[in-house]
Amino acid sequence: MSILNEANDCHKILVRLVSYANTICSELFRVKDLIPEDFINPSNCCKDLIFDYSYIPKSESIDMKINSSRELRIIDMKIKEKYERIIWRTFQVFESIYQYTKQVEEFYDKIIEGEYLQYNAETLLVDVEGKQLVCETLSFVVRLLLLLDILIPGIVRERILIFVLRHKRSNEFGDLDKIIPLVKRTEYIVGSSKKPSNYPDEYLKRIHVNDYIVQMAIGRMLSDDIYNTTKSFPLPDHRSSALSAQGSLLTMILFLSPQTLNNNISFMNEVVNKFFGDCWIVPIYIGHCIDLTFFWDSYKSARQALQRVVTPSHIENIWKGHQQVMAKCKVELQGYLEEGGMTDEKVMLNMQKLINCQRNCNVVLRWALLHGTYPIKKLRDIFVKPKYHEDIIDFLLETAQFEFELKRIISNIVKEKPLQWENLKNESSKRMKDLSNYFNDENKLSEHSNSGLMKWCLFMSEQIDKLDVKEISSGKSLSKLIQAMEEVETNYLNDLSLVVVETVRKTKDMLTKMFRLLNVNDTVRGLLDNISDCSYANELLSTQVYVEYLQQIIKKNPRNSLKLRSLILKMSSILHLALLRMMQAKTDEQMENVSKYYSEVLVNYVQRVLEVIPEQVFLLINSIAKLQVTSIPETPVFVEKKDIISFALFDERNYLAELTHAVSIYAEGILAMETTFVGIIQVDPVKLLEDGIRKALGRRLKNMFSKTLQFKIKGNLGETLTQLSELSNQIGGFSTSFRYIQDYLHIDGLKVWQEEFTNVISTCVNEECNSFLANGLDTVNSQTFIGKLTSQIMSIVDYRKNVFYLSAANGWFYKDGKEVIGYVFMRKLVSALSVLGVTGINQLCAFKCVKELNDIITTVNLIVEKYSVFNQMTQNFNENKLNEQNIFKVIDNGLSVVTKIGRSLIDTLHNLGTLQLLREQFNCQLCSENRTKATSLHFALKSFDQALVHDFFENPNKKEREPLIYNEINRFLDVAGFVPALSKVYITCAEGGDQIASVLSSFILYCSQFFIFDSKYQTLMLRPKAPVPYDPYVLAVGIVTVFRQFHPSTMWASFSYLSLYVKGVMTNCLTLSKQIPFIIFQLCDFMTSIIQIGGYDKKIYDSLIPVSLLASLNQPN
Repeated sequence: MSILNEANDCHKILVRLVSYANTICSELFRVKDLIPEDFINPSNCCKDLIFDYSYIPKSESIDMKINSSRELRIIDMKIKEKYERIIWRTFQVFESIYQYTKQVEEFYDKIIEGEYLQYNAETLLVDVEGKQLVCETLSFVVRLLLLLDILIPGIVRERILIFVLRHKRSNEFGDLDKIIPLVKRTEYIVGSSKKPSNYPDEYLKRIHVNDYIVQMAIGRMLSDDIYNTTKSFPLPDHRSSALSAQGSLLTMILFLSPQTLNNNISFMNEVVNKFFGDCWIVPIYIGHCIDLTFFWDSYKSARQALQRVVTPSHIENIWKGHQQVMAKCKVELQGYLEEGGMTDEKVMLNMQKLINCQRNCNVVLRWALLHGTYPIKKLRDIFVKPKYHEDIIDFLLETAQFEFELKRIISNIVKEKPLQWENLKNESSKRMKDLSNYFNDENKLSEHSNSGLMKWCLFMSEQIDKLDVKEISSGKSLSKLIQAMEEVETNYLNDLSLVVVETVRKTKDMLTKMFRLLNVNDTVRGLLDNISDCSYANELLSTQVYVEYLQQIIKKNPRNSLKLRSLILKMSSILHLALLRMMQAKTDEQMENVSKYYSEVLVNYVQRVLEVIPEQVFLLINSIAKLQVTSIPETPVFVEKKDIISFALFDERNYLAELTHAVSIYAEGILAMETTFVGIIQVDPVKLLEDGIRKALGRRLKNMFSKTLQFKIKGNLGETLTQLSELSNQIGGFSTSFRYIQDYLHIDGLKVWQEEFTNVISTCVNEECNSFLANGLDTVNSQTFIGKLTSQIMSIVDYRKNVFYLSAANGWFYKDGKEVIGYVFMRKLVSALSVLGVTGINQLCAFKCVKELNDIITTVNLIVEKYSVFNQMTQNFNENKLNEQNIFKVIDNGLSVVTKIGRSLIDTLHNLGTLQLLREQFNCQLCSENRTKATSLHFALKSFDQALVHDFFENPNKKEREPLIYNEINRFLDVAGFVPALSKVYITCAEGGDQIASVLSSFILYCSQFFIFDSKYQTLMLRPKAPVPYDPYVLAVGIVTVFRQFHPSTMWASFSYLSLYVKGVMTNCLTLSKQIPFIIFQLCDFMTSIIQIGGYDKKIYDSLIPVSLLASLNQPN
């Protein structure tokens, strides 16, 4: 039974193992780019909670330390919530590697024990597919571990394992005890010039594969061409290229036999002579390579065998030979790539020459690319001269373009082959029939009657009709027919007319073309694909040196992007390598997943290289913007005849036309690529250009915001206004120029501008807001321009700047009446950042409000927990034990506590009030912009909002409501500025209202002594020489905001405490005929302001405090 038979258990297991290994590799490549930075270089807040294996012996003491610290527990929880998903995914890769090695070990143990009746170790390695699969499964055991060590550093692996150990339940992983030693760190450091003495020998001892199988596989690979690739590279000089895949497998499997590498010099000489005589940089998997001079250095026999060939003189001779071949190939490629250099006829005529040229090109490229990044500088300098990489890339692009054209032509020939064959066959048969009629004896009038030639032509016609394009024997028949025609043409047609001779010649040419068509088939296409394999260079070509030179080539001539398309199609051979066994295993889901990953890798590479075009375009746009802003004024609608010449500006407009033409040339360069499939992803050049423009535009906008909004002086209003004006001018000019060139870029400029502007603002806002979320671990705030600008605005209205808020004018002012933050500032802000920017700052202020509220509630809880007076106050109030006589002692006790800690609470409440008033200003500006620039939307939103509110209050018990409607309309109302900040509920507080009421009542009384009511400004003002320099109105807004987070009864409970205090004082004063203390009037003014700001019912307040009685008394001066 063949091993490829699906009923064969060995076939199923081996193919699935190799397919599984390829899937693991693709997932390993994915997760290595997703590992959080805190696991690579832990930040200060995480370094005490992310551990390597040193945690294991000290786990109990470390866990005890974490559990005893509330701060560490909170950070630990945040780390878990933020990173759990990706860390668990990475751990699953580690687990998969262990499972794969375990399954390979078990399978070969069963083979040795004879559990499979059809096959044993010997018969498996005799079967063509069997020996391939055996070698591949064994090599992946080593490949996976080496790739793991190369891609994810050992200390990172240990941190991931310990994270899983600490945060996952033990029943979720049964093999953790075996995975921990498998992925333990090694001493190997990627990029280091020194290798640990026993590496990778000690590392690979963590796995166990039957040595008999290993030795059998090594012997088979040394004696056989297991992939039969010598037919693709038949020349002896091409042997290292022909056996490259087999040499890679052998390299991996030899690591499983360290005794061979150390003690078998004759065997290693044979290995080096066959596989590594002129190539010792070995690809191990999809572009990841190892240097044998480095990895074999600790193995005695392997090192000695390799030292015989890796010598300066030998390297120099190899490179000279490749240089000569490369020079010859360049001449050939130049001829083939000229217009008309490769046509269908020429390709069929010169098929072998073209294939030989392709072979030579790829052999040179393989050696030059692999060894051009040689880690040992002394040997690399022998052949890596100035412009080495540039020459290799030029040669690679020409080769890729040649292969693309050759494959395209051959594909077209194969596709049209049946039709061409039938046309040629019918035409040549018809011509022979016509000649038989020409020589027919029955035609008495003909002078050319010849029965022999007539029969011969008729016979040839019949033989031609029998030809079948699908029959292998047709080639032999055609050869005989062509030979027969040549003999007849030479011996019998000399005395006949030219028409007859020409007919026979043309028929022979048709038969010759049919013969050539037979030689063009799918086998040829497969041969070309094997020769053009470039999977070894995937990582090499992604290095910065090659990417930069590719970008320089495209920058010089944008139409060179056509060559890039050919290069990407050549690099797509990585898909074939990864998917071949998956197709055999019929694992469709995994195959689609892996194919998608490698396709995305190639597409990302295309985008990375082509980034140069959008960058160049935006350099031109900068020049256009500068020209339009400074040199070409906007032309008015009406211009007097005498002034027309002043608007002509011939030189400037000619320069503008040159810049615009340059933009269109770059755009045409990408658009010339045409739609191409890279793996399973379609690459549309129009979308590629638009995506590149979008990314570059986003970067430019972000840089423009960040560089302009740099505040040297904290809280300086003049500097801030200047920078906002400068930013407004830059954005305006850039926007105008971008829309000007949109037609030349084949994009919708206004749409792209608005979407990317929105993305930049939203990204920065989200980045700032994320630091306030539950899983935010960022310790440094205001990293983006949105955060910095918000902090600057907060600094401008800081109470220390001697500014105060005037509610009648809805803004902050200096004491001399000059506006600080108001209408002018908001207009500047909208002009610079647009409505989106203001909305973003507004949203960030909302998150800051949440933080301040949480801090206030935490502070109040700590106060109540530490001082029992407030709990007693609440208890007495709930039990109706408080009255006008005993309230003094209770309030005085609370006041004494608040006096000690009041300053810190005032700071937090003042910040909260400032944020709320800023939000009110932002909402006012947003509403104004919405009303003037989107009038229909404004009134539609307003009407819809009123209708929903009306419906809610008219039908409070209505069950059939659509929550999505409320969520969606709320999103629009927020942006349009319809939601009053002072009525916003930021956090839900079902409990704690009593404590808030008791503490804030004492706090309000404490603050009242510092404020007076200013009749001139009709607002609360700070008393002269007051010890606390706060704005009373802003503080009142902060207090209202705290009350708003609780049930309204909380505020009235607080006012009830104060009303009892006011009544008690007034009663005593009236009884003793004393003047009412000024603090009572201050307190009432402060409470009145809170009522007005919060929009509370004034009647309830009047029922609590006898205001009429208070007003009848004279206030002291």
